[in-house]
Amino acid sequence: MNVLSLIKPILATSVIIICFFLSCDKDYHSVGVDLFTKTSLKTSSFRAPVYAYQKKLNYFQTDGLPLGQLGKIQITGFGVSKASITSQLRYSGVPVFGNYTQEAEDDNDNPAVIDENEKVTAVYLDIPFFNNIDDADQDGVIDIFDADAKDPESDTDGDGLSDIEERRLNLNPLSDDSDNDGILDLIDTDSSSYDYENKIYEIDSIFGNRAATFNMKVYELTHFLSPLDPLQNFERNKQYYSNTDFFEQGFVGAKLCDTRYNLNFDELRFNYKEDDPETEDVDERNKVQTRLSPRIRVPLDIDFFQTKIIDNEGGGSLIKL
Repeated sequence: MNVLSLIKPILATSVIIICFFLSCDKDYHSVGVDLFTKTSLKTSSFRAPVYAYQKKLNYFQTDGLPLGQLGKIQITGFGVSKASITSQLRYSGVPVFGNYTQEAEDDNDNPAVIDENEKVTAVYLDIPFFNNIDDADQDGVIDIFDADAKDPESDTDGDGLSDIEERRLNLNPLSDDSDNDGILDLIDTDSSSYDYENKIYEIDSIFGNRAATFNMKVYELTHFLSPLDPLQNFERNKQYYSNTDFFEQGFVGAKLCDTRYNLNFDELRFNYKEDDPETEDVDERNKVQTRLSPRIRVPLDIDFFQTKIIDNEGGGSLIKL
């Protein structure tokens, strides 16, 4: 029996076996030993100088950016750089506030429709900070404050209870007296007044002096920011650049805010405004209704939004873009 007679019956089923019988390449390593010995590979190193430099850009495209600088920053060698944000409100729904259109409210012949007389009660400019609540060991303490970010049994506040245990008991792992009643958590039998839903954040988007105060100014923009370029027959997106200053060009209307502002890095908490009469043992006005992550939050002129938006309900000045 020769090799060819062995190969012939299996040609239709396995080309791998054919290659095995016909292979005559020399094996450089015997079966059963390491494929690579210590002398198999030789390497060498090469060191080359690396040069890095910074270049200040005179202008750059600003629309479509995921983030932007707000405020003033001074860098040695580059001087002072100031930045502001130009934005535009876009109302995407039907310009109707409340249950009825203004036209229906003005119809005196229909007694079923009552003038709703909508009023603006508050308007805020909200700019959230970049922040995180990373908690690697899931013990309720974010890593930056955790005594040991990899050990849930660590005791960050040193009260005799581990962080993970305090999380299970709805206590504050950063305080040895969660409810501030003078009784330490380890021996306190009632800490239910502590609101365990409160969060602590790490703010990582602020550079410079965090305690500094600054002027926050907001103006009406009287220039329409078209998303499409009229010079391109409205077929391409219009590009805006950092050297375009609508304020200096005079596209400025009403002043909506001009106040001295202090940065606040705490979670914003807002209680219920009214007490529920059906829960006599609980005053909801002492309960948090809404929580917001730390942010810049300044009130704007409510009369402006009342006149420009609410009072124009159903009018031609409010159109869907």
